[in-house]
Order: sequence, then C-alpha cells, then structure tokens
Amino acid sequence: MDDRVYKNQDYLKLRFYVGHSLSGATTLLKYKNPADIEGSWAVIVEDELNGIAYKQFDAGEYLGVSGVWTLWSHVTMEDGRVIPGEPYTLMVYDEGS
Repeated sequence: MDDRVYKNQDYLKLRFYVGHSLSGATTLLKYKNPADIEGSWAVIVEDELNGIAYKQFDAGEYLGVSGVWTLWSHVTMEDGRVIPGEPYTLMVYDEGS
C-alpha cells in the first residue's frame, strides 16, 4: 500500500506543522481544489506548544475532486493577528490510477 490520497477516500488524516505555538489561536486548514474552489476546514490541534494540528475526515467526508490541491494553514491569534502558512500541494488521484 502506498501513501496516495484518492478522490472520495474518507479514511484520511492530514497532519501539518505551523512552526509556532497555537496557544489561544484559532487554526484552519485552507484549500484551493483543482476546480479553483477555495474553502477551509476546522482542524484539531494535536500539540499546541509545538504547532501541530490535523484535519480528520469523517465517514462520508472526502476530497471529491482529483488533481492537485493547494493547502495552507491559517492561524488567527488571540489578539487578532493572522499568520498564513506556506502553501503545499497534494495530488489526489482517481481510484484505480
């Protein structure tokens, strides 16, 4: 088995590191899908001090478009300052490819 992500796969966890403490912050994982639709997901903070969070996809929740997705963290600190993360890409494959 490989580490590929497939369209309509709902057993998926995207973990990311933001590079600073998430104490008191609101953190989102923003995205732009291959159809140029932008949005965001709420995430779970795994390690507040070290800035590690993840998006866990629940049953029936999935990436429904194959192709290259762009993802980045978006952190809003308690005082309102915003810290956008560096974007990274994720290839989402069609099943069987």
